[in-house]
Amino acid sequence: MSELERRRIDAVMLVDAGVSQAEVARQYRVSREAVRKWVNAYRRGGREALVHRPSPGAPPKVPISRLASLKEALERCATGKEMTEVISRELGVSYHPSHARRIMRRLRRLVTATVPTTLPVLSLKETA
Repeated sequence: MSELERRRIDAVMLVDAGVSQAEVARQYRVSREAVRKWVNAYRRGGREALVHRPSPGAPPKVPISRLASLKEALERCATGKEMTEVISRELGVSYHPSHARRIMRRLRRLVTATVPTTLPVLSLKETA
């Protein structure tokens, strides 16, 4: 099971446990619409409906893992054009500036997917 599928299932289970879709969306840093789609898909087709299906299209020029090594350098870039220059210089691959910004968003999601988004709730005991 992929990390994406695990996140979808966990999100659906939270909604089924009574957590609002809006709160689940905040915790997983996705849109409420995404959570709604996951819940509806699960109700229609169970866990199988939440399986990740790659979108059609050309395969990536560079695996995201190789691009992750450039994350710090790309974060210092002010524009998509600067990002494309870094990628071209370091990896020998050319991208359109708008695609370079999409790559950066994917890199940020990759990092936030591995970091917990909520802190434990601490209860305050009354002192007598």
